[in-house]
Amino acid sequence: MDFTRDDFFRGAVWALGSFLTLLLIAEIILSVTLDIVRTPPGPHMAIAPHLAYLPLMLGGTVLIGGPIAAICVLLGSPLAYRIARSLRAERRIAVHVLVFLLFGAVFGALCAGLVYAGLFAMQGMPLPWLAITTAAAIGAPFTAVATVIGWSLAAWHTLRRTRRARRRTRRDVDAVAEDAR
Repeated sequence: MDFTRDDFFRGAVWALGSFLTLLLIAEIILSVTLDIVRTPPGPHMAIAPHLAYLPLMLGGTVLIGGPIAAICVLLGSPLAYRIARSLRAERRIAVHVLVFLLFGAVFGALCAGLVYAGLFAMQGMPLPWLAITTAAAIGAPFTAVATVIGWSLAAWHTLRRTRRARRRTRRDVDAVAEDAR
């Protein structure tokens, strides 16, 4: 399970993209669900209230959440790199997946909680610990899944490259012996 820095960088970018994609999908599902549950049916509303604000919410997620997530990826990458290097000799893929799932969950909870606490602190408001722990609990599974997706895609690319290199370097032992005569 050896990898290069480029493979690691590719995995980090995939993890970031996966996180944002999962977050956008969750926001769409939540908006649609809230409109179905809370909006009484009838011709009086041309568009449901949550869906009306959906483009603004998705844009805000990309423009504000994207850079914040990118900073979190930059901060977490050195630790993730060390974890990946320490697992190089581990052949069982399940171990890699479990370790990166746990890393993503813990790091995601920490980042989500700190970002949420920072938003309140910047406004000079007291920190609502229940809201901060809720944000951490919501951020953990998204980051855990995104981290595993990033690892999986990077590992797949690395294994594919390694297999191609092995195919190119294989020699036909009989042909080498025959050519030597």
